Amino acid sequence: STDNTRQVISKYAARDQRIVVSHNSENLHYLKTRNRLFKEVKGKFVTLLDADDLMVASRIDKQLTFMIENPELAVCGCFVSYIDQKGNRIEVEKPLPPTDYESIKNTFPTSNPFTGSSLFFKKSVLDEFGGYRKFFSGLCSEDYDLGSRIAEKYPCANYPEALYVYRQFPTSTTRIRGLDHPKKYFSHQLAQLFIKQRKTDGKDFLELGKFAEIDDYLDQLSAKYKTDKSLIHIEMVTSHLYACLLY
Repeated sequence: STDNTRQVISKYAARDQRIVVSHNSENLHYLKTRNRLFKEVKGKFVTLLDADDLMVASRIDKQLTFMIENPELAVCGCFVSYIDQKGNRIEVEKPLPPTDYESIKNTFPTSNPFTGSSLFFKKSVLDEFGGYRKFFSGLCSEDYDLGSRIAEKYPCANYPEALYVYRQFPTSTTRIRGLDHPKKYFSHQLAQLFIKQRKTDGKDFLELGKFAEIDDYLDQLSAKYKTDKSLIHIEMVTSHLYACLLY
């Protein structure tokens, strides 16, 4: 951080022994940082909160209680509400995500039923899966990939209440994408390809180390944009217009 975040956190930690502060010696970015911190956690459960987001005061209590009452669950997400960069509530018309395991599992092939940072994990499950796959570092959809892999093996759920508050920016990383970085632009489709491959073949390209095949798949997805260079601009304009309508 370029502000005094580190000093503020250290003051809280000095007053409360439950707070453990861990800093990187260099900027590892969020995926590698989270994976590093997952290994350091000593408790039975792990959850997340992105720097620009909020959560309701009862979130941890409710998700923790839910996990304890349903010990078969490997992970529990929750509903999400939305605010703009100034903290004003945004009414976003999105269908509520599924809450039961079967519906969640059936949703993954076409969309992500979880909001990544709302997830409440069993620490043992994160250890088993090794956190996020490093392939997705600097891309999007790392939470889509991790959630789908966990759901293929263990029961999961969404808590039916908006406990996580997601802050939307018109310039967020999910909106700033271009074909100069195809893996980032098509990361959602890559996660879906991997889901399909695991279902039909037992393993996906990443597990098999078939990176050339991943590049070939990206070339196929990129072909129409190379033929008609206006398509990428149309998609970007549409995305930004939608963002502007929210504010």
